[in-house]
Amino acid sequence: HHARAFAFTPEGRSGLLSFTGGPAETLLTRRYAVMDTDLALEFPLRTKDWFAEAWSTLMEMAPEDQKPQIEAGASEKIPGINLTARELGEKLDLRLALLASLRPEQQTPLPGAPVPLPGLDAALILDRLGPLLTVVQEQLRALPPGMFQSSEENGLLSVRLSEPAMPAPMDFQPCLQLHLAERRLILATRPAYLEAVLAETDKLPGKPEFTAAWSGLPEQGNGCVYLS
Repeated sequence: HHARAFAFTPEGRSGLLSFTGGPAETLLTRRYAVMDTDLALEFPLRTKDWFAEAWSTLMEMAPEDQKPQIEAGASEKIPGINLTARELGEKLDLRLALLASLRPEQQTPLPGAPVPLPGLDAALILDRLGPLLTVVQEQLRALPPGMFQSSEENGLLSVRLSEPAMPAPMDFQPCLQLHLAERRLILATRPAYLEAVLAETDKLPGKPEFTAAWSGLPEQGNGCVYLS
């Protein structure tokens, strides 16, 4: 089974559709996915243009006696991020990408399961953190130094777990980079996979199977799904 789909909105997205992204951009998948990526899932979480219309609709539909409670709830600070739900809704313009590569040579036995699972490497990219940038930056700087190794230089904050969490094949060693100027956070299961994601060569668009599957589709967009 092989399916492809492409949606095009010539005049741009507006109203409730603005939740699914603004102007088309070069996809994170094409920039960061490594050649052996088996799953790429990318989508926007854009509320800044959508929120105003959604909020006015909600308040029109709400009973009069409940409107003060709704207003009060939206004005309360969300624990841990020092922003209200309304402030977050008015400012958020996030792009997310989940990339994963199976490692068949790393068999992971499960108790009671007749077939082991293949190993896995994965990366999560959060682009355009916007109002969340300062929150993420403060939380990363507050991590316990004994458990995590961190460095900060030239607007790049790097953090990794000091040691692998378990013996192989469960030797995950979560690591991340926060790019302050680009407002982008990249997390990966292992340092080697993070390096591969950040490298400029050996990317998924160079894989013949991907090229064939992507034939006729643009390099820019708001989101995509790819399964090898």
